[in-house]
Amino acid sequence: MTARTEAIEPTIITPSGIDPEDLDQDALRAVQRLQERGFEAYLVGGCIRDLLAGSPPKDFDIATSASPQNVRRCFPRNCRIIGRRFKLAHLHFNGNQKILEVSTFRRQPETEDPEDGDLLITQDNEFGTAEEDALRRDFTVNALFLDPIQDRIIDYVDGLSDIHEKTIRCIGDPLVRFREDPVRILRAAKFCGRLGFHVEPASHAAMLEVAPDLTRSAAPRLLEEILRLLRGGHALDSFQLLRDIGAIGVIMPIIGKYLAEAEPEERVVFWHMLEALDSIHGNLRWGKPAPGIPANGLLLGALYARPVLMEAARSEGRSPTSIAEELIQPFAEELRLPRRDTGCVKRICGVQGRFTTKGKRRFKVSSFLQDPYFAEALDLFELSCAATGKNRADLEYWRELAKETGTEGPEPEEVAAPSQNGSQGSGRRRGGRGRAKDSDRSSAREEGGSSRQPGRKSSSRKAAGRKEPSRKPAPRKDSGKKTSSRRTTAKKTRQTSSRAKEKIETIEPEAVDLSAFDVELDPKRVPTFGSIVEGHSKKKKARNVPSPESDSYKPPPPPGSDGDSSPPPPPPAGNDTFGDW
Repeated sequence: MTARTEAIEPTIITPSGIDPEDLDQDALRAVQRLQERGFEAYLVGGCIRDLLAGSPPKDFDIATSASPQNVRRCFPRNCRIIGRRFKLAHLHFNGNQKILEVSTFRRQPETEDPEDGDLLITQDNEFGTAEEDALRRDFTVNALFLDPIQDRIIDYVDGLSDIHEKTIRCIGDPLVRFREDPVRILRAAKFCGRLGFHVEPASHAAMLEVAPDLTRSAAPRLLEEILRLLRGGHALDSFQLLRDIGAIGVIMPIIGKYLAEAEPEERVVFWHMLEALDSIHGNLRWGKPAPGIPANGLLLGALYARPVLMEAARSEGRSPTSIAEELIQPFAEELRLPRRDTGCVKRICGVQGRFTTKGKRRFKVSSFLQDPYFAEALDLFELSCAATGKNRADLEYWRELAKETGTEGPEPEEVAAPSQNGSQGSGRRRGGRGRAKDSDRSSAREEGGSSRQPGRKSSSRKAAGRKEPSRKPAPRKDSGKKTSSRRTTAKKTRQTSSRAKEKIETIEPEAVDLSAFDVELDPKRVPTFGSIVEGHSKKKKARNVPSPESDSYKPPPPPGSDGDSSPPPPPPAGNDTFGDW
């Protein structure tokens, strides 16, 4: 693909009409610093689109002519370079609680058109100008630049009119754009659902043709976009658009098969599930890692609950848990769903039938309440009740039972906020799931009908009239080593500490006479050379330190005198190397 050579005269609007108070102050300072260092820098993408469309921006991105290394030189303390295919600079603020994404202007890769027609972009680190960066973006509404310092909007692709008309339009050839990156199909569905826009006919036809290529995209990107569609509060509109272009059957074959084979009433319930997820978005009481952010397992459970229940109703003699394992495992492996989220969606979809089996249960209620995914399962049952309009009494029963046993979880204001690292964790790791207290857990375990109670001895040997053998372990026989158990050592330690406490006497501060300690201490005396020769060192026994008046050298007494009664050792024979020493 060859780069574009002709220049485009941009449309510049000044003043922009955007209130500076609506902009992020850290983003403003970052743009100002980059411009002061001689680089071009603008706010770009979704923040301008959302501000012009009348919705609050989700984040603020920056586009600049500085390379990622130059951005790090401008922000040496809080800049991190990430990415392999698409290198970016992240600016961390407030202890990594807020991250601003800074990207360098890029252009289309200068490669020739392949013979097989494969346009998938695998390397995208060829830097360019602001015009080239705008032309390589996906949609016209995402290619606007805002200079907050001069208060102007720069438009190279006529994106302002598309925002006014609420239209999603590809930049350039739609077929080429979607083949370069098929994930753009999911992004278009997200913008349509979130902003209430519609896709123009040419782009819609290209989405329909390129939808099978979604399987060639990176699995983590697909999973993240699916979770964003479910988490954004507009899942119903977004997934209906994906159904119309055939994308659901590509990325989630089980859901596509269910929508093709289910009865009309079942399909209506499926869409009501997504509508209920959108309506209570931000108001879930349990099973969420932070206020307004449902757990990933719950989001995916809203999609797979109805297919699992329908397959369980068709099959006889199979448990819903095994059916959930069979239906969800291929999706989890293909999109590399984390293990904790995989276990969550399998479990909560497989136990939905337990909430409606009041009076004919075949499971232990206390154990079910202590299930690690009970909170998410109850949330999913609440969505099902809202979608079908049934089983309200069962829902209230389980709510009251969860409150009594303490498994309803913390309130939204008591849950810690998540870290902004690009991906959301499940409620199990972030503290969103309610856990029972230790006392409640032990009482529930006792009420569950434990067969063995503490303190009760076995009755089989007592009935036979035989004594139970001693259960004391035999001492170990170690050769040359002392045998002592941990219990004996701990017992002796407790006894010693208790005896030491008995000998401690409490002295009041006013009862101590400090005058006895008011004495002048002599300075520390340094040992003299004579004292060292006489053997007054620390390694020998302590002797009287000589006074300063006797600080003179005295030779040691001769051998055999009164000072040393032992005879001197005989000199070694035939060894006079050191003379008379």
